[in-house]
Amino acid sequence: MYPTTIRLSFMILYFVLPAGECHAQDTLWWKKEERLRWEDFQGFPDTTEVFEALTYAGISFSYSYSGNSFTFKAATYFNRAKSWRLPIADSGKLRHEQLHFDITEIFTRRLMVRLGQLKPEKASVQQTISALLKDVLAEKDRFQHYYDQETHYGTRPAEQKKWEKRVADILQTD
Repeated sequence: MYPTTIRLSFMILYFVLPAGECHAQDTLWWKKEERLRWEDFQGFPDTTEVFEALTYAGISFSYSYSGNSFTFKAATYFNRAKSWRLPIADSGKLRHEQLHFDITEIFTRRLMVRLGQLKPEKASVQQTISALLKDVLAEKDRFQHYYDQETHYGTRPAEQKKWEKRVADILQTD
């Protein structure tokens, strides 16, 4: 499960935050060699949801435009305080939630590539970046939704395994 903001919302908590708005004690930054643990899910479960866990992951993003110089940074994060799990969630569900975090990283990388291709005009830089972010987030949302549908939220082990390989392959080549 995941969500979204560039002040856009999406069912699975995923947000784009300006760099610096992540609180260190609540934030894990995506690293290839580090995996989520159930201890990282410190939020209060929403017992009205049908899900066993919710991953609150997003992109921390900042940019500057000075003269003709356009620079930017983006990184994938996981918010411990807003991510939660029910006690019944098992290790298979944890692998499913990890992939939501990994998929967020895929789209952070795609955002970086597309930002690197921009040659924005100073007068329209904010509009250009907002449109690009909206496009990338829409692609990410479709990908996340398809992932949940194919794996039925991680309850289909064979499909989950296929997605784990697919995401690992994408992360390897991006």
